[in-house]
Amino acid sequence: MRRQAGFTLIEILVVLVIVGMLMAALWSGLRIGVRGWHRVATTAQTLEARGTAERVLRLAIRNLAPDNPDCQGDEQHLVCAGMLPDAQTGRMTAVILALGIENQARLVLRWQARPPGLRQSGTEPIRNAVVLTPASSLSLRYFRPGAGWVDRWRAGDGTPDLVRVTIGGGPGAWPAIVEHPIAVFPAAQ
Repeated sequence: MRRQAGFTLIEILVVLVIVGMLMAALWSGLRIGVRGWHRVATTAQTLEARGTAERVLRLAIRNLAPDNPDCQGDEQHLVCAGMLPDAQTGRMTAVILALGIENQARLVLRWQARPPGLRQSGTEPIRNAVVLTPASSLSLRYFRPGAGWVDRWRAGDGTPDLVRVTIGGGPGAWPAIVEHPIAVFPAAQ
């Protein structure tokens, strides 16, 4: 009697067990790879958002108006005249700006354009920009020569020499940003 060509049941079961073990190893490796990819993408997105927020904050503080009698702030808010680039023209525009945390854990910059020579103008719209989310806390400190760092800046004191911004919230530690207002305003015409 001749033996028939083919595989025995034992041979097929051994192959199925080996293929199953290979598939399980590949599947767990794929899951680890997908998790790593997701973690890297999330970290890159967080770093990009923080970098953008830092550039916006530095620009806003660097362009505060010098010797501004209306500049005032506390540990969680800053309101001062300054210069910001206009979105359409790109030219620097005189504004009143405010920085603070909203109740939804968002760091928000608000500004209102003001014509040269005027302290405040109610005719221009108030614009908002979410600088960073999540941002659960904001700590502002102001440097006063002779007194050092203070947590309150009163109207009439001019513009602080330095402003230190510390933001809490989101993953990882946020380093303090220290900036010196250096804006040069065009002469009023």
